Amino acid sequence: MRNDIFIALGASVLGLSVGCSSAHVSGDPAAGIYDLSARGEADRCSPARATGSMGAAYVVTSGDVLGVAVPDPTRGTMLHVSLSRPTGYHDVSTVNLRGCTGASLERTFTVLETTSESVSVAYRERWIGMESCGEAMRALMPAAPGADCDADMIFDYALTEACGASCEVGLLASGPTCLCD
Repeated sequence: MRNDIFIALGASVLGLSVGCSSAHVSGDPAAGIYDLSARGEADRCSPARATGSMGAAYVVTSGDVLGVAVPDPTRGTMLHVSLSRPTGYHDVSTVNLRGCTGASLERTFTVLETTSESVSVAYRERWIGMESCGEAMRALMPAAPGADCDADMIFDYALTEACGASCEVGLLASGPTCLCD
């Protein structure tokens, strides 16, 4: 398997798009590479959720959907989240935790604000049934809390490189990049 695994994330591949919403979207963010930082609002988990600089992440926009990369505490990688205008730029998803009987992680995402160069997303994670998790799961997922809990955070994205009209956002083993014709 090659180290430079490539996944095209451009609007043409994913059909992603974003428009204006009087409630949350004040400007269309540029598709491109963003510096992602996380700030904790209320954290009732132990260990505490990671905050501060999260590194490079992507934002893909076009039409009625905003696609963002977010940290995934279940895999230690980035997760793609699509937030659409018809849902108020809001999404809730639940994933069952491997190695835990009946345990799950519920994640809620809501766009707070966008400009042409920034995006802010409210994030809540709710861990349920953690008493069923054994040491094997803890080794696979060290960021998982030891007991049921929830945490509220804000993900702030600041544009570092816009991808031009003839470009798409791509994901290489080294991270997100602009791929141009």
